Amino acid sequence: MIIDFIKIISEVIIFGTYVLICAALLERRFSRKTTVLVSCGSLILIFAAQAAVILSGQFMLALSLLPLTVYLPATAVICVLSKQELFVAGEACAVGLLGVFILKTLDKIRVNTFSGSPWYGITLILFFITAALLVFSAFRLIGKGFKACAANGQRNRLLTTVLPLLVFLLMSYFLKSVTNVPVMIISLFIAILVYVAVARLLLSTAELARMQQTEKLMWNHMEIQRRDYQNILNKVEQGRIYRHDMRHHFLILEELARRDNAPKILDYVGKLKGGLTETGQEIFCKNPTVNAVLSTYISQAQREGCVIKHKALIPEEIPFEEMDVCIVLANALENAVCACRNLPEKERLIKIYADYSDKKKLILAVKNPCMESLEFDGDGFPVASNTGERENREPGEHGIGLRSVRAITEKYNGLMRCKCADGQFAFDAVLFNGQKTGTEEPVEETAAGKRIKLFPALFCFCLLCAVSVSLIPDALPAASGIPSGKSSGEARQTKIGWGDTYINEELPDFTGEGADELNEAVEKYIQMAREEFLWYAARQYKGYTAEDTCHTTLLDDDRYFILRFDTTINAGGSVQFSRCITFDKEAGEVISLGRLFREGSDYIGVISQEILRQMEYRVENKGQDYYIPGGIWKPSECFKEIDPDQNFYIDSDGQLVIVFDEYEVAPGSMGMPEFVISDELLCDIKE
Repeated sequence: MIIDFIKIISEVIIFGTYVLICAALLERRFSRKTTVLVSCGSLILIFAAQAAVILSGQFMLALSLLPLTVYLPATAVICVLSKQELFVAGEACAVGLLGVFILKTLDKIRVNTFSGSPWYGITLILFFITAALLVFSAFRLIGKGFKACAANGQRNRLLTTVLPLLVFLLMSYFLKSVTNVPVMIISLFIAILVYVAVARLLLSTAELARMQQTEKLMWNHMEIQRRDYQNILNKVEQGRIYRHDMRHHFLILEELARRDNAPKILDYVGKLKGGLTETGQEIFCKNPTVNAVLSTYISQAQREGCVIKHKALIPEEIPFEEMDVCIVLANALENAVCACRNLPEKERLIKIYADYSDKKKLILAVKNPCMESLEFDGDGFPVASNTGERENREPGEHGIGLRSVRAITEKYNGLMRCKCADGQFAFDAVLFNGQKTGTEEPVEETAAGKRIKLFPALFCFCLLCAVSVSLIPDALPAASGIPSGKSSGEARQTKIGWGDTYINEELPDFTGEGADELNEAVEKYIQMAREEFLWYAARQYKGYTAEDTCHTTLLDDDRYFILRFDTTINAGGSVQFSRCITFDKEAGEVISLGRLFREGSDYIGVISQEILRQMEYRVENKGQDYYIPGGIWKPSECFKEIDPDQNFYIDSDGQLVIVFDEYEVAPGSMGMPEFVISDELLCDIKE
């Protein structure tokens, strides 16, 4: 039962790792509350179904059907709850399955290396730490890169899906059939290297996408400055022309003054003032770069019929990279203008506020009316609609701008918030002075690069420690209750097969007086036989393991009912053992060897001495071989005495027969040796 419990724990850890890796890579479709409720409900149903199968006595069947009864429904739920399309969800599940293979391989290595070792408890903890490392890497490293790749179109999708899935499928064959520990360790490290390679690929792709977006934003910023510069040149040219024509204007004004025509003079002066206004550039703040962004987008908003209310207190010099500030303003203003296009013209109002008057923090805020109620994702970004101006955007483009803005605010230890309430959408961003500067960015990138490079080495080292130390036998799936149905008065046969492994048991089912004692003894033996079988099954010898158990009635007289069970385990070779159940009809109970003799008698010494004598005789006269002194066997291997509850039966002549299992007191070629103990030898100590 302890082995069963440990196996359940390891399978729960592996399954939990799979679910958490998928959760780290995907974004939820529904609200957090809905997602948690559906996830918990699904897990409860899955675990309840598994518990029902296990409690019915089908432990091995439950383990063999895990991919169908646990992983398949869990994967379906993950795909339904994921906001990404099915192919992207499949990518995440493929990476999760690679993590499952890593843990299952480690699990089998431990079983084949330190079964029954005193390292048992420590290595179970290290197995859990290995699973935690996989989950940590998914949330802190792979998840961000995966989401960035998913938002960046189809690039590298086949590679990130096929590679881990192919490794999982190919390596699963070795996991099933190979028992050589070095080969399994090689398979494990191949899987780890693929896992690390996928992580690096996702991170590199995400970094490339970020660089491309930054390049795009830089070009947009340069285009804004180019247009502003062109406007300035146009106005300078208009001013030159205006100054050139000023002489003619003065002559006209002089002539009108001579004629004392004041109304026409005033009208003419008004026209001159209008022309002079057109030659000037509107000033929103003292910083020329920020002013260029405000000028461009405010002009664009006014052409869309928007009313602009603005207040900008930005000095000429600011301790922030001007490109960063322009990216924040440009994204906020572009989104505001786009939102106003779908509104009635009388409602198009944009409020702009920019302030760096206290020399400590730069506040940037933009407000605009919002026609529809917006939803926000888990990162606090508004969920894009598919109407209006959004239709002109490329797939995956929406949201990158605001994510760039958040990256900039984090760069300056600031914050960003988007809020929609009472029909108004509010964008607020704060950048703090003296936290980080542009000169530090290369250092930050270098540190991030070092962390990325350090991760594979650290990860491999930790898993190497886990492989070296956490090799425990918790994968021994002791089937503590494979089918135990009852059918009164008849023998029952249990047949279970999965792959090339099976159990075939022919068991009696007793009724009437003493039936409970007999049935309990039968179940105890079958439990022992299955544990022995599972010890071999867990090692997958040549991919094939089988157990065959049959029974024979040896004696059924007025005093005793004796039933013999013979079990053969095939695992490359064959191993045989037997047990005899002796039911005393007078006492109404199953008895052990000691019950045949008087209390306090040295039946162990008497029987052991006789068995040793018979062994020596058979070695000298019949050419047989036993573990006795004088041969090639070590003293520790030689037969000394029987166990107090040694396997025995009483033959048809009423004589005691002691039975040993294969390899217990002799080489396998001797089979299961039996020794008849005469009544004359035991008459003085019998009950």
